[in-house]
Amino acid sequence: MEITIKNFENHFQKLMINLPKWSKKEYDVTKLKQVPVIICFLQFKDKFLLLKRSDKVISGNGLWSTLAGHYDELKPVEEILKKELQEELGVETDIIKQLIKGKISIVETDGKIFVSQLFLAKLKDKIIPKLDFEHTEFGWFTLEEIKNLNTYPKLEDNLKSFL
Repeated sequence: MEITIKNFENHFQKLMINLPKWSKKEYDVTKLKQVPVIICFLQFKDKFLLLKRSDKVISGNGLWSTLAGHYDELKPVEEILKKELQEELGVETDIIKQLIKGKISIVETDGKIFVSQLFLAKLKDKIIPKLDFEHTEFGWFTLEEIKNLNTYPKLEDNLKSFL
């Protein structure tokens, strides 16, 4: 079955219920052949927030990426996105002026297939994130500057899909 924006949640929720859990609410979706992910580009004016991935994550070590998290709970993707903003960046959703749901992106890397629901969050103000263990540094970059960075696969193409 082709995974689309319309069936992303339903498709993966059906698969999740048969998986072991990380915690009371979170399923170990890394056991799936296709790992569901939520990706959100954060934009303030003409710059985008990128985060350098640490060596404590399962993929993309040392690469520049954006806010991303496993879709691992039986909740709407927007709720998981809110959780990721709080956990990974230490910010609340009230910083978002506009949230745009984008396409589904599929990336095969590090021996896994990641199926991602893309979002673009246009922010009211520029933020300074409080990084967790998943990232070692952050920066605000223009699209032109991003072209010169060592980024996660398809990052630039995924970002351009919103522009």
